[in-house]
Amino acid sequence: MKLPEISLEKFYAINPETVATYLRSNGWQEQTQSENQHSIWQFVSEARGEFILLLPLNPEIPDFPDRMYDTFRTLAIVEQRSEALIFNDLADVRYVAKEKEREILNLRLNFVDGQPQISFQEAPAKRLAMILGSLQDTLDAIGQVKAGRATPFGKVAEEITAQTQLSVLGIFKGSFGIRLASAAPSIQQLSFLENPLAESVLEEFLELVNQSTNETRLREILIRLQRRSASRYRKFLLSLVDANADLYLDWGSSNTEKGGSAALSTLSALNAVEIVRKMEVESPVEFEIRGQLLSASTTRKTFEIRDIIEGVSYSGKITDNAIEDEVELTLTKKLYSARLQEIVKTNPTTGEGSIEYKLVSLRTWNTNSQPTQQEDLVS
Repeated sequence: MKLPEISLEKFYAINPETVATYLRSNGWQEQTQSENQHSIWQFVSEARGEFILLLPLNPEIPDFPDRMYDTFRTLAIVEQRSEALIFNDLADVRYVAKEKEREILNLRLNFVDGQPQISFQEAPAKRLAMILGSLQDTLDAIGQVKAGRATPFGKVAEEITAQTQLSVLGIFKGSFGIRLASAAPSIQQLSFLENPLAESVLEEFLELVNQSTNETRLREILIRLQRRSASRYRKFLLSLVDANADLYLDWGSSNTEKGGSAALSTLSALNAVEIVRKMEVESPVEFEIRGQLLSASTTRKTFEIRDIIEGVSYSGKITDNAIEDEVELTLTKKLYSARLQEIVKTNPTTGEGSIEYKLVSLRTWNTNSQPTQQEDLVS
């Protein structure tokens, strides 16, 4: 008899509902079900024939791990990959969090643009990078608020990003899935707040996603999380819209009392973008940077400026009276203090989003002014 690749006890970490969803998304058909006992599934392949498996539904029965192992053994034969890899795809996120002693976020994306070349194990690299980058920016911004150190612009403090940063542990099947993990909290981090910051941030983020179809609640949450979080979350939503991807989240926490799930369709993400856009129209996001002019035209009313702290360049239109008469525009190392307004534009036909910037005011940087902590980073 073949011995299990995985300890049978570990199969208690498998949620039957998760397996059922996985089977359904991979071409299996449910034939019968005995309530709270088991269900019978069938898979038919022209090349390999017919397969039948029994999925146990009640983890309380004594032989649940053995029956679940039989399910995995059948899947391993059908998919021609190891039981360990399938276990990685289907293990309960709470089990993974407990084993790793870290916050674990399973992020699944279902690309709905009908591209046949995208399989369960593939995702467009550029779109994926935008989604993950904007997700991290959102968590960092929420982290500032939860730590009581929110700022509308500038770099997020490293002691915050060290706790909110997510790392990729791997990918899994069933819609394109990525398993992300927070850094393990240090003793200093545990004493920094009552709860580890990563735990508090992910709890807030899942609430944000779950309430994105409720305009009243979404507004309340974003007001509480302040402008920077709202701006970053809007960019995250736009990345989902641009990728035409439905989102599914499962959060497992090292704190057994925490954890949860959230989901957001592409259409719901687009509607949420509109809600945030309305909020920004009512109270547009403005922020100030210190930077060097890369280009400027008072006749065409255009500008491009590089933020010397974050290394990001902004370009757009110059508003009337933004530049004071005594300000001399030079494309040198001369520093300027610029106030920018961020505006979201969404194409009503395609749903694609873009961000525009307006230069609200520009003045020469006063080098005699008192330096701030951020200014010290430039020296």
